[in-house]
Amino acid sequence: MHLIKPSRMSALAVSAFAASTLYASASSAQAVRFRENWDNGNAGWRTTSYATVPTNVDTGATPGAPLTTLAEPTTCAGNFAREIPANHGSGGRVFQVPAAALTQTVAAGNAMCVAAWMRNGAAGGQAYLGINYVQSTVGYTDTRYGAAGPGAGLVRDATYREHWLIGTADIGAGGDVPWGAGIPAQAGYGSNVVMDAAPGTWRLYKKEWTVTATDLASFNGDPGANAFVLKFENFGGNPQNTIVPGDNADFGDVFVFTGACPADAAIAALSSVHTPCAVGSKASFCVSTGAAPNQISTCAGCDASFGAMGTKVCDAASPICTTAGASAGQCAKCDADKGATGGTAACGSTSAPYCVTKPGATNVGSCGKCTADADCITASGGPNHAGLKCDVASGACTTGCSTDTDCASGNWCDGGSTTTAGVCKPKLANGAPVPTSVGSKCTAAVGARVCAAGVCDSIDDACGLQNKGPCAAATVCRSNVCENGTCGKVDDKPCTFASECKSAVCSGGKCSGKCSTDADCGGASSGLVCDASACVQGCRGTGGNGCPSGEECSSTTSAVGTCDLIAAPTPTGGSLVGGNIQGGGQNCSVGGPGSSSALGLLVVAVGAMLGRRRRS
Repeated sequence: MHLIKPSRMSALAVSAFAASTLYASASSAQAVRFRENWDNGNAGWRTTSYATVPTNVDTGATPGAPLTTLAEPTTCAGNFAREIPANHGSGGRVFQVPAAALTQTVAAGNAMCVAAWMRNGAAGGQAYLGINYVQSTVGYTDTRYGAAGPGAGLVRDATYREHWLIGTADIGAGGDVPWGAGIPAQAGYGSNVVMDAAPGTWRLYKKEWTVTATDLASFNGDPGANAFVLKFENFGGNPQNTIVPGDNADFGDVFVFTGACPADAAIAALSSVHTPCAVGSKASFCVSTGAAPNQISTCAGCDASFGAMGTKVCDAASPICTTAGASAGQCAKCDADKGATGGTAACGSTSAPYCVTKPGATNVGSCGKCTADADCITASGGPNHAGLKCDVASGACTTGCSTDTDCASGNWCDGGSTTTAGVCKPKLANGAPVPTSVGSKCTAAVGARVCAAGVCDSIDDACGLQNKGPCAAATVCRSNVCENGTCGKVDDKPCTFASECKSAVCSGGKCSGKCSTDADCGGASSGLVCDASACVQGCRGTGGNGCPSGEECSSTTSAVGTCDLIAAPTPTGGSLVGGNIQGGGQNCSVGGPGSSSALGLLVVAVGAMLGRRRRS
C-alpha cells in the first residue's frame, strides 16, 4: 500500500475544527453532532492522572499532557490515537477537554449514538470508549478549582456519572455506574458493545442510548450536568492490572450522532477505510480527501508512472500506471526500456531507465539500471532494450550494435558481433588510416564499411584514393579532384600544393610534369624528390625531401637515395650467417640454395619496395 499522509493543521485550523464539529441539529435524526479523525491536531483532548481522587491514579502519565497521535504505512486509517501500556490509567485516561465547543450538550430523553473505529493490539490490549456527564461551562481554567484550574483533569465525586459504551469485554452493569465508593452499580444503558474483531484488526463499533434525568441530576455540587465528554482507555496492562500485561489499543475515527445509530455503511462513508490498500490492485494508494473536519483516508488508483509527476505515483517494482481500460488506476510491470521501440509499457524515468525483461529474473517488470553490456543484449538480458551497450553511469542501455545495419546512415559498427555489443561510429574521412579493429589493412570490403568515400587505398592503408587512382567522382579522391578518370589535376591546371596534381609537381602555381626542386614534388617527408626535372620515388640525406615515418633514407648526403623500412633487430641469441639466422633452434633460409646472403637481402629489399610503391 502507498500511504499519502494528510497535512498537519495550524492552531487556527484546529480552533476552526473545534467550532465546526458541533452539528447542532436536534430536529434532524442521525445528525452528526461530533467527529474526531485525529487529522486536525489534539487540542481537544487531554490525558489525566490526578491525585485529588485517591484511587485510579496512573503515576506513569503526566497530568494534562497532550495526546499523541500517529499514522501507519500499512493501513489506510489516516491518523489515529494509540494508547500504550505505559501511558494509561484505569477508569479513563483520555478525556475531551470540557470546553463548550467540544462538549455535547444534551437534555433528558435525548436519543444518542456513539460510533468509533477501534483496534486491540495482538498481545492483550484492551480498548474501551465511553462518556462522562459534565457541565458544559466547566473548563480547565475555571476559577472554582483555584487560580491554576483543575490541572489534574476532571475532578469527580460520588455524583459524577460515567458510562462505558464500547469495550474489549462485557463488564455488565459495571459499565454504567456513578462514581464513588459504596454507590451500587446501575445498568442504566445495559452492557457495553463488545469488540469482537481479531487482535490487530480495525472494526467499526456503535452504541445507542437515551439520556436520563438521573444522568444529569448532579455534578460536583453544581445544579447538575447538561452535557457529556467522550473518554477512552487501554485497560489491558495498566498498573493495576497485573494479570493481563497488554499492549496497544488504537482509536480511529470517532462520531457522535443525534438519534439512532446510522447503518454501518453510512458511517463508513464518512470515515477512513481502516484497511490495507491492496498492492497491485486498482486501489493501492491511501489518499486523504476532503477538508477538515471531514477529511478521510481512502484507497485509490495510481495517476502517474514511476518517475513522473503525480500524487499517486507507481513505484519501481510495478512502475507503469495504467490509465485506460478495465485496469485503469493499476500499477503494472514494464516490458521495455525508456526510449526503446519494442514493448508496450516502457520505463519513463531517467533515474531508472532500464526495464528488467530477462525471463526468470527475480524482479522482472521493474525499472532500474543496467550494470553491464550483457544486461542490454537480447540473448543475455531479455528483449526491448534501448541499445546493446550499458552506460553504467546512467544505467541506460545505449546505442550499441552487432552489425553495421544497426547503425544510422553514415556510421559503422566498431567491435560488434552476435554476442558482443559494438559502438556505432562515424565513417572515416579521406586520409584517415584504416582502424586496427578491422586489421589496419585496406580491402574493398573494409573501405566500403569504414570510409566515408566508400574506398581506401591499399598503398598506404588509408581512406580515399591518392592521385592517379581510378575515380568516377571527386569524393573518392583525397585531392577532391577527379579528371580524365583518375584522381588529381592534369598538367597546367592551377595549384597551390603538389598533392593536387597527378604529376605530384606544382611549379609556378601550375601542375607540371617537370619539377625544379624537391618541394615541387611534396612535403619534407613525402619520399618524393625531383630528379632530372621529374618527381620520382626517393630521398636525400640532406638538402631535400626525406622519407615517411617508419622508413629511413639510404643516402646520408644530398644524393638521391631510397626509402627503406627501418630494419627490425636481430632475434635474441641468433646471428646472420650464410643467409641463415642461426641459434635459438631456428634455421630459416633468406636466399635460395647456394645464394650469397648479400644477394638474398637485396632481392628481398627490392621486392618489398616494388610491392609498396606504385610507379609514378
